[in-house]
This record gives sequence, structure tokens and C-alpha cells, in this order.
Amino acid sequence: HRLYDVENRLWIASDKISPDTRCTTLNGFSYVEKVHKIQNPMSEKVYTLTVELQNFFANQILVQG
Repeated sequence: HRLYDVENRLWIASDKISPDTRCTTLNGFSYVEKVHKIQNPMSEKVYTLTVELQNFFANQILVQG
């Protein structure tokens, strides 16, 4: 998913997010504090959602599907 960067007014891929990126949340906005990649040696199935507007809140952060 991509997150909306409020300051630069663009969508950023989650693997390109950096600390201090300002993201839209349900309560207004919030800054990213830390970014870390989770490595899972046991591959697990993951799913993506397709929604009508393609933008939705995941864990209270605005993302683009």
C-alpha cells in the first residue's frame, strides 16, 4: 500500500516512507516515528483489498489500495 504524504501532497510506497513523513489519519495527521522492515522466514499469504474508492484507512492511517 501507499501512504499519503501531506507535506508533499503525493502517495508514497510504504517501503519508501521515512521518519518524519506526515501522514493523514482518522484524527487529522501524524508523523512517522520509525520505519523498519519485518522479515519473515516463513512466508505467509497476504491479501490486498479492492474497494470502490481505492483509498481507505488501515490502522487509522490513510492508504491507497
